[in-house]
Amino acid sequence: MPHFLNAIAASPWVLALVFLVAGLDAILPFMPSESTVVACGVAAANTGRPLLSLLIIVSAAGAYAGDQISFRIGRNLPARVKRPRAVRRLLHRRGGLVIVFARYLPGARSA
Repeated sequence: MPHFLNAIAASPWVLALVFLVAGLDAILPFMPSESTVVACGVAAANTGRPLLSLLIIVSAAGAYAGDQISFRIGRNLPARVKRPRAVRRLLHRRGGLVIVFARYLPGARSA
């Protein structure tokens, strides 16, 4: 592994970055959270830094925090935004499909 990657993997800021990227993935679907966690996991397996157990805990905590933020955003939207009649009909007819595809649309996951 190149020297500069060793230095980056040894930095405590890597865990903060993993937490942030995993958390933002719930709100912004273009965030590379899986790639970030896998790359840090490879570095952890190769060099022992960051600690793999800490990486797992931080990435799970970031994903949980992002989901909670997304939930709170959706929960605090006004009722006229959350439940228009057309959306209710669409969810009733094709609810599963809407939920799967809403994951990849910015803002739709929160709504």
